[in-house]
Amino acid sequence: MCLHGIITPDIVNVVDLTGKRWESPIALPKEKLIQWAEGLDIPRGGQTVIYPGFLEEEIVYIPSFRKKALEIIKEYGEGKEAVKKLEEALPSVFESVDISRRRLFEEPIRAVVKLLRAVNFDFGYLYEEETSPGFHQFLLGLDDLFFEVAKKTYSKFKERGVKMVITTNPAITKMLGHVYPTFLKEFDIEVRHFLEVLDPLLDRLPEFKGEKEPVVVHDCHIHGRDIRVRGTADKLRRLLERAGGIPIEPKYNKENVHCCGAPIALIDPESTILLARNRLNELLEAVESSGARKIVLQCPSCFNALYTALKKFGPSDVEMLDIATYAARRFWGEVG
Repeated sequence: MCLHGIITPDIVNVVDLTGKRWESPIALPKEKLIQWAEGLDIPRGGQTVIYPGFLEEEIVYIPSFRKKALEIIKEYGEGKEAVKKLEEALPSVFESVDISRRRLFEEPIRAVVKLLRAVNFDFGYLYEEETSPGFHQFLLGLDDLFFEVAKKTYSKFKERGVKMVITTNPAITKMLGHVYPTFLKEFDIEVRHFLEVLDPLLDRLPEFKGEKEPVVVHDCHIHGRDIRVRGTADKLRRLLERAGGIPIEPKYNKENVHCCGAPIALIDPESTILLARNRLNELLEAVESSGARKIVLQCPSCFNALYTALKKFGPSDVEMLDIATYAARRFWGEVG
């Protein structure tokens, strides 16, 4: 297949097609994109809003979408017939995804909400008015399509009077905090990762009085610049310590972390699992040398890659958790 005269992986052509037809490039309906917030009673709208950017929910469904979409594109090409077949097939594909997989990626966002509420930080949510940031289009080099999505998202923020967005993952932090200002010179929304909000308010969280435990920390490669500019790595560790964890460092960490392969998962999942296994082995070295039985991180993409590798290659008694989930469970016993 060919995109703009360049030979490209089939999945790039799929996203070029679906990204022009659906707001979510994996064609997820809006009710699934916002289902993580069910029952949380987050106020609607406001000047400060939490913004996952659909990423966690899309990760839930990407493996199922990718398999079916590539089958259909291979059989029907990239025209109207393929779009029709996708519309017919994807609803049942999405419904077949196990709820336990949903919980893996929805629980961390719900934990972020609980943590922010515990420090009395006020925020809202756009619900069905939330728009896609264009992460997958940008990642796959579909710049023209990404630019159109970015303009729409920025316009929605301005229409709703949003002045600050609180991101829940490093990918969307990077998109809005660093990529958007490059494409949209007028972009004036303040972007803060949730760890930036929590860090100066940690003394408002419960004082953990249980037994402290060693916990191995994985830093997200996508954070990159944010590790330096936003100090996310150190903020993660301070939250971990507040929750009674003792940070255990793998050999490669912070700015020197080795990538887990997550950025190429949509294009080449087979290579991702190999890279994830390599990074997992580095983390397990720290696990074994310290006696830790938990690994924490703060990235749904990293979690997707490394958790898959852990279940396939790692010891069964080692648990992997998002830092927000870990903290919420340590403070309150559950996320809710």
